[in-house]
Amino acid sequence: MMLPNATPLDVLILTALEEEMERVKSHMNNPQNIMVLHQNWWQSTLAVENDSLKIGLFCFQDMGNPQAAAKSVAFQKETQAELVVLIGLLGGREGSIALPIEEKRMRGDVVVAEVLVNYECGKNHPDRFESRSTPLRCDERLLLAVKKRTSSNEWTAKMKMKRPDGTSHRILPMVHFGTVASGEKVVADETTLNKLTELVDGMEAVPPLLGVEMEGYGTAIGSYEADVRFLFVKGICDWADSKKADDGWRPYAVDAAAALVFDLLAAGAFIPRRFSEASVQPAAKHGSDSHAPHQPDTFSGRTKLELCRRLGENWEDVADSLDPSVPASDRRRFRPGNECQDLWTWLEIRGRLSELSDALRNAGREELAQLFDS
Repeated sequence: MMLPNATPLDVLILTALEEEMERVKSHMNNPQNIMVLHQNWWQSTLAVENDSLKIGLFCFQDMGNPQAAAKSVAFQKETQAELVVLIGLLGGREGSIALPIEEKRMRGDVVVAEVLVNYECGKNHPDRFESRSTPLRCDERLLLAVKKRTSSNEWTAKMKMKRPDGTSHRILPMVHFGTVASGEKVVADETTLNKLTELVDGMEAVPPLLGVEMEGYGTAIGSYEADVRFLFVKGICDWADSKKADDGWRPYAVDAAAALVFDLLAAGAFIPRRFSEASVQPAAKHGSDSHAPHQPDTFSGRTKLELCRRLGENWEDVADSLDPSVPASDRRRFRPGNECQDLWTWLEIRGRLSELSDALRNAGREELAQLFDS
């Protein structure tokens, strides 16, 4: 059932907090308010090529991954959106102080998650915590487009706020790509952040930790289940330590994240299916400078989840059926109980996911191979 007075959307932007929604709304073109279940939706359009994207904005009005997962699934079904973007704030990991100022992470910078992990999911041993989180990757095609778009700082021209520290430090925000840890707590101490850093460092084929927050993993799960594309973009407002303060960085950080997203959409990095061939063709003709790079073959998050739920102990047969097969030295690094997820990641970073279908058939799992044929 569609929302009252609403039209199907191309892009659904989600935030956890009202303050985040207000900053994002300032980037929308003449947003129209729709009341649904006593909550505010905002809708607008954005000109792209010879058409326009239909964009919706909604606030969870709550924090935490369970709420984010449940609400994002419901919102996606009702709006029929093809892309979900989570925009907001996160506590950053400061990184090395030895880096030059043009490279180091600073408050107000933007984090684009390549991978999201749920740091709550695992097993407590007497002497250690064993993570059993399945790393979730954001949309690879959009990540490539963001990296290309942010090779210059042109996107910052869409920002609407002045930097809180003036010109005493780096003037323009930077964009960082890596892993974000998502859980059910507001992290405000260095010891916890250091433990989460060690946790992520111990995961196979996962980029370094850049920050922590509370809705990304749930929203990603919701997007996977609804089989829609997902992008995570949040601004660094603090360092997840005891020095948290409302000192002007929160609105600036959200403004930076929103500016990047709207610049990316306006550049044509996301083209919905409803756009006709004629609408897309002009960009292809002028090709070499298009903001949308060549797209690699990818499979949906739903396919990954279904495979990992059903493959079980047959993962070794599949690893053996690959040509070349997965080396024993790499298999030993797969986490007990999460071998299928780690096998997927191993193939993904080597550009070999397309080999899974044949490997599954050779391993006698025709019913799972059919997941890749649809």
